[in-house]
Amino acid sequence: MGRNPSADGSSAAVKQDRLSRLWERFSTGDVVILGPAITKESYGLNLCDDSGESILMDGVLMAFEGEFTRVRVGRHQGKAAPGRGPMVGELHLIQRSDIVRVSDKPPKLWGDAKSAMG
Repeated sequence: MGRNPSADGSSAAVKQDRLSRLWERFSTGDVVILGPAITKESYGLNLCDDSGESILMDGVLMAFEGEFTRVRVGRHQGKAAPGRGPMVGELHLIQRSDIVRVSDKPPKLWGDAKSAMG
């Protein structure tokens, strides 16, 4: 039994339409507020402020990859090496559900895990 090319084209068009709607309010370069699951993934723990509210990290949308997006989080990674500053940044492949909203502020530079726990 042969494949129906028009059915494959229709399926691809439906998928493309769904992905366009999924990411319609977002553009690469947007600063976005990320849900608590990303903070936990990044630090290995949930961060809360003094009132017990979750601290939500932010990051910059770098690329869309189907149902996922790559987000760069500015974060110190280890000690500074001689002749250069500390390593910064990490990439997360996340789903749309992990994005809370677009931010109107520049992205923060988050501390390392030791300073986050202190």
